Amino acid sequence: MTLLFSGCDERPDCEKYLGFSDDVNDERNAKISRPGESTVDSNGNSQIRFDGLYESRGDDYTSFLRFNAEGAVLHASVEPLVSAEYVARWLHFGDDAADHHSIGQYRIHDNSLEFSTRVTVEMPESLTVVEDGEIVEYRAPAGERTRVNRVDYSGTIANRVLHMRSCSYSTGHQSVEDYLFIPLATEAISE
Repeated sequence: MTLLFSGCDERPDCEKYLGFSDDVNDERNAKISRPGESTVDSNGNSQIRFDGLYESRGDDYTSFLRFNAEGAVLHASVEPLVSAEYVARWLHFGDDAADHHSIGQYRIHDNSLEFSTRVTVEMPESLTVVEDGEIVEYRAPAGERTRVNRVDYSGTIANRVLHMRSCSYSTGHQSVEDYLFIPLATEAISE
């Protein structure tokens, strides 16, 4: 039996789930600070930090977010026991940054945070698996071996914690996660 690779059957209603706006170039763009500073807006609300990673640990995976002062955000998910220090070695901005993480632009308004991340993935031409004792071959549709996976995030900033809701356009998966800020040594920040 041969089946085609596919994401979710219907486009998830991420905008409705998150209350998300797709225009990241409006007057609400992030207030900029220097790396290592904790920013505070005019109302005393805590803002994004750039001198570390934000981490959300689960049973099956750990997710990391990294922000910079230019308004960019990186996301990566790894096995549950991987340390923030290890992830910081390859989850960074720059020409030599790893290409297997998602990237996007963030914006902050008061204590609200919104962003979308995208990653381009190459699907194999075919994949053969055994399902219920039957050999099944999955084939990528002609011309569709490259897919852009998009995940939208919306949430709040509360001191060292980001309380985020997310929605994946490729799988339809929706989640709520808290990301705790993990400060990093100066060497890990600049790598």
